[in-house]
Amino acid sequence: MKKFKPYLIALLLYSGLISVVFYPIFFNKQMLPNDFGLSYYQPFNHNYSKVESHNHYINDVFLQFAPYRYVTQQSHKKGNFDFWNPNKCGGIPQYSITYATNYEITNFIYLIFPFIISWHLQIILQCLISAIAMFTFMRYLKIDNRVAFLCGLAYSLNSMFVSYLLYFYIAGAFCWLPFILLFFERYIDSGKIKYFFMTSLFLGLSMLGGFIQSVSFIILFLILYALTKKYSDKSTTFKHIKIAFGIIILSFLLTAFLWIPQIQYILLDIIKGNSRFESSGITFNIFKRLILTLLTISFAFPELTGDFRGFDIRRILDAFPNDFHAYIGLALLLLFIYGIINYKRYNIRHWIIIAGVSLVLPLLTPFYNYVYDRFFILFITSGIIVGGIVLNDFISTDFVRKNDSLFKIIKITLILFCIIILGFVIVNVIISIYHKDIIDFLRIKMNESLSHRAYYEKNWFENRLWITLNGYKLTNFHVLIGLLINLTTIIIFIYFSKGKLKSKNFYWLITIITFIQLFRFVHFVTPFIDSTKYPFYPENKLIKYLQKNSGYERIAAIRVQGALNLLPENLGDIYNLQFIDGYEGILPHTFFDYCNPKDNNKLSDPVLLGLFNVKYLVTDSAFTFPENSVEKVFSYQNYVVYKNKLVKDRVELFTKIRYISSKKTCQLISNQSFSGDTLFLEESETRFYPKQVSSGNARITSYKNNIIKIAYFSIDSAYLKLADVYYPGWKAFIDGEETQIYKANDCMRAIIVPPGNHRVEFIFKPFVFKLGCIISLITLISIGICFIYMKNR
Repeated sequence: MKKFKPYLIALLLYSGLISVVFYPIFFNKQMLPNDFGLSYYQPFNHNYSKVESHNHYINDVFLQFAPYRYVTQQSHKKGNFDFWNPNKCGGIPQYSITYATNYEITNFIYLIFPFIISWHLQIILQCLISAIAMFTFMRYLKIDNRVAFLCGLAYSLNSMFVSYLLYFYIAGAFCWLPFILLFFERYIDSGKIKYFFMTSLFLGLSMLGGFIQSVSFIILFLILYALTKKYSDKSTTFKHIKIAFGIIILSFLLTAFLWIPQIQYILLDIIKGNSRFESSGITFNIFKRLILTLLTISFAFPELTGDFRGFDIRRILDAFPNDFHAYIGLALLLLFIYGIINYKRYNIRHWIIIAGVSLVLPLLTPFYNYVYDRFFILFITSGIIVGGIVLNDFISTDFVRKNDSLFKIIKITLILFCIIILGFVIVNVIISIYHKDIIDFLRIKMNESLSHRAYYEKNWFENRLWITLNGYKLTNFHVLIGLLINLTTIIIFIYFSKGKLKSKNFYWLITIITFIQLFRFVHFVTPFIDSTKYPFYPENKLIKYLQKNSGYERIAAIRVQGALNLLPENLGDIYNLQFIDGYEGILPHTFFDYCNPKDNNKLSDPVLLGLFNVKYLVTDSAFTFPENSVEKVFSYQNYVVYKNKLVKDRVELFTKIRYISSKKTCQLISNQSFSGDTLFLEESETRFYPKQVSSGNARITSYKNNIIKIAYFSIDSAYLKLADVYYPGWKAFIDGEETQIYKANDCMRAIIVPPGNHRVEFIFKPFVFKLGCIISLITLISIGICFIYMKNR
């Protein structure tokens, strides 16, 4: 019990401090960007006089990641882990989307608590895991408990984690990294196979908590660590690399149920999909990237890069604001710099190399388009560890001593600090003289970056320009407090380096000030929104009407003219409404290809929409449709709901068949003269032509995410078409007997049905998920058997 005492104390202290950091959630606040989501998007924004946003750079949380979590919670509660989501784009296999982190281990919370409580608890739990993991790793490096505690605190609240807390896939993956390093070290040191397995298990947990990019960062970290770490003479670099790759392979086997469906999903997107990924969306420009290196000063003073409520200065230099963060507090950064200069003394060459790679790749190479600045997470991890090693040396004795090398670093830091203050003074003078020109310049840059969205509603962006300029005034609260805290840190280091401050007092002072700095950054970036004023996806008359009347039939939001921000994409995930569009980074061949929300000609065509079972069209009152194609059925404020008179049933029987190429099918379906009375099948399919007679009727009797039940009557054999996306994993059964599913109309499902009264079931049972589960289970059992065998030897 005694050996666990430091960990229990650390856990209690971390729990208390992290609760203090996130204290607003205990007072009716929510860590969700609902302020922007509700005050900007229609039909919610009519309850607000202006657009509000604490941090509009995390709008994807409102549009995408909160709906992801909600769908995952609802599906897992029903026991569906290979779940299909019919509420967007005609249906997608959402279980296979890794950036939704559907199988992140802390998701168990959603099975216990309501959604909002679970959301907050998961954030806190990931921070706690990060803290205790780093604390444990630092103790293994023989670091003093006090220093290890500070390192864990800094790691759990580092700026990259905080910037992506509400996305989950950065903290969800990297919270396990210190455990990965810990057991890798222990395996190298002891050669005990159990540590090899433990490393793989924690890397597997990291894979479940992240997505392809963040997981690739961790794998690269492990490989760099194996390449650069010097062990005893008996160890070789080649041996370390073999061990690292063995761990990586075993981790992929353990998480095969995650990766095999994801690989299938990506391959289908590559073959014939609609990927919306455009790498970073930023082209590599060496001149801009060199200038951007100057912004690494934000690693010490993050306020320099602008206010999150305004237009971030990093946009001008082609860097995504949320990514450009590597803040761990000024004290640990200064200790890290000291460690770099004295690296031979501390045997930290490998950490410095990893930190260097994490800066060079995104800043000075074209790889930026693939790793982004969020690759700085490697710098953060290395910086904290090196800073901790140096601090441990400083407090190893309580004797007061001078440190000339440290004092030189602090003198340079003080000079830079004075330059920053001078820069603020100059900037304030320039702003006062060229105020109008600066506003015009920022307006142009803002228009360039936001022109693809309707961010002009109520001129909300004009207010952001003023916030941007105010963010660089010395009278700004955040700037002023940031300067004072950094100045205090520098003074503490001066006293310590001159031998006027005991090491114990030095530790406590920098620990307190680091906590204050990290606390400030959390509240600078993270929205703590009044849940009474901005509730999580509230209902209104428009939503209620659609819920009551649409059933399983689809809805299209016609986002043209004044309604560009109408009904946020993925809204259906929350309200269980089936929309024709959706917001996804990767999409296999879906209805999105035919009904892209950016293509107003297609979205305003009731004939085309009708083919995809779009019954309700929602738009603003100024929009008009072709004559006799729609019927106005509901109005709310300035929104109108039209019923599509040309809608086709979700399930139909066909006797008129044509076997043609996919390309030809696409052309015919998109033609406005197409009546929809013909079913198009792939040329390669086995050909079956039903008799040209009255085919009977079909209706859906039950529609659930993974199971669709249909009853039909047919005079003769025919094709039954279901206007849902064709995707591997769906199985069809007629009266319990399985039958083949054909791809119809390029992206729908169809089966051949016999005459008479019968019942059909479409059930989503993806083989790739089953295969992945089998591989993962066999791997896990094999590891368990090895553990038992080794224990009994």
